[in-house]
Amino acid sequence: MRVIKLMLRKSGEWMTKYDDRILEYLRENETGRPVDIARDDYIYCSASYIGQRLKELKAHSLVSASEGPVYQLTTEGSAYLIGAYDAESEQYLHKIDPQRGARNYQWVRLQMQDLVDDAEKLIDKFKNK
Repeated sequence: MRVIKLMLRKSGEWMTKYDDRILEYLRENETGRPVDIARDDYIYCSASYIGQRLKELKAHSLVSASEGPVYQLTTEGSAYLIGAYDAESEQYLHKIDPQRGARNYQWVRLQMQDLVDDAEKLIDKFKNK
């Protein structure tokens, strides 16, 4: 079962709706070839289209490639997935929480933890009814 997480991401205008799914696949599987990614149950496009998207993602430093080609996430790609990287401006986001002093991905993680805590309280509330 795949867990869907709410992420506040700053995508680029050049990105398509499949790019996030491709990046998520690479996060979950560490590496992937276009043909492997096309076999995923949640990605509904051809291996050739995925190959095109991976080349575009590589051009914007969200993925890197080794022989094969086998693709993997870069640090920027990982940061994008947690909402700490703006794919349009290709810059890390610098958000500071004045109460916690966190920056970038730490700030996003804290915000996401707050959302998870709220969701767990709501689930508990429904379980107790």
